[in-house]
Amino acid sequence: MIKKRKLISPIAAGFVLIFIYVYFKSIIDSFMGSEFFKLTLFSTAFGLVLIGFLMTIARNRIYAVRNHFLWGILLIICLSRNKDIYYGHYFAPMAFSIALLSMVSSTYNTNWISSIVKTMILFTIIHSFATIILFLNDGIYFKYIKPFFPGNFATGYKSGLTSHYSTNGIYLGLGLIVVSCRLFTQETKGVRNLIIPLSVLFALLLTTKRAHLLFSVMALCIVFLALNSRNKRTSIFKLIFVISIVFSIIYMLGNIFPEVLTVFDRFINYGEDITGGRALLYEVAWEKFLENPIFGIGWGGFQYEFAKLNPQSAYGYTYMTTHNVFLQLLCETGIIGFTIFLLASGITVKKTYAFLSQAIKKNTDFPKNYRLFLAISLGIQAFFLMYCMTGNPLYDIQVQFPYFLSCGIFYSIEYQLVTKKRKDSKQNYAHAFGPQTKTES
Repeated sequence: MIKKRKLISPIAAGFVLIFIYVYFKSIIDSFMGSEFFKLTLFSTAFGLVLIGFLMTIARNRIYAVRNHFLWGILLIICLSRNKDIYYGHYFAPMAFSIALLSMVSSTYNTNWISSIVKTMILFTIIHSFATIILFLNDGIYFKYIKPFFPGNFATGYKSGLTSHYSTNGIYLGLGLIVVSCRLFTQETKGVRNLIIPLSVLFALLLTTKRAHLLFSVMALCIVFLALNSRNKRTSIFKLIFVISIVFSIIYMLGNIFPEVLTVFDRFINYGEDITGGRALLYEVAWEKFLENPIFGIGWGGFQYEFAKLNPQSAYGYTYMTTHNVFLQLLCETGIIGFTIFLLASGITVKKTYAFLSQAIKKNTDFPKNYRLFLAISLGIQAFFLMYCMTGNPLYDIQVQFPYFLSCGIFYSIEYQLVTKKRKDSKQNYAHAFGPQTKTES
């Protein structure tokens, strides 16, 4: 056990560094937003993760190749024809490399999972309560928070401690999944245990972010069904009951705080353009895909091509992402990269769901916290894949890093249980055919 903790310590240290930056990126960038600072921070984290990676991969080479082969190909595709590197921008490819290596490195030990889950819960509480406090007293926001974000995207309590309300929605959407999964897997359930999940949901509603609310709730529905997979019919009725209770609570809150219901108005009154002004982005991405459908224009290349064709976009950005990961992958990596990503992510989420539901059905005897960890892993993966339809989670580190670590949670638990099963079978074999055989002879 001591050796395992020593192996995981550099990886855990790298995780902590990155998570601090991921969850407080807006504030840190406002103080130290230079490219040099970010590269230094992530280089340090990369070094720590790489040490852990080399220490673990040497002992588990076969398992790593079998389970991370597709992800490895995706990393090669990312770095081989990377347009960010071509134009002298190194932060995005470095962050993506660290995220993938972190997933691989974390596979061979589960000691890091508990600390990361606790860290996510803590940071979620900070962002949710900050959003609520700023909502109740907007004077605090404009006096103490707004000066850090001089741009036009910091929109009061909606953006909370971030420079954009979408970023705040990401933190709260992921946080709602984590704290709700903890509630789902707790043996003792009481009103007191509902305080944090309901507070996070309230804060998420205040952001008015439709996609983040919808995808986090849908992800939790998937987790709930997996956790109650012994009786599918009963679990569906339970799910409908829970959803009814939640909507009743939201309705009551809406009578006190009308701002809570604004997000539902946005679902109904989306205007004539259901893409939210992104039709031009989709059009450019599709045209670039047709120009090079096999290999694409190179990872990260869409933003530069869009800037050339539309220097004055409707959003006023110099560089844009497609706001649809699947379409952007087709544009930048062609059919090959798109297919590899679909296979890698699809296989992982499918195995996670099957692993969790089968464990519940068969009442598999493994540590209780494994159910919580697998539920969080499944929830974040489901949120990520749905968010890929309307956002940039594969490219934004606020979602990118939690996603790859959620995959790492599954791989690490799978590895622990598979190796344990192999050890038990060897011991049973030795017991059956070892000393007994000698005695009989």
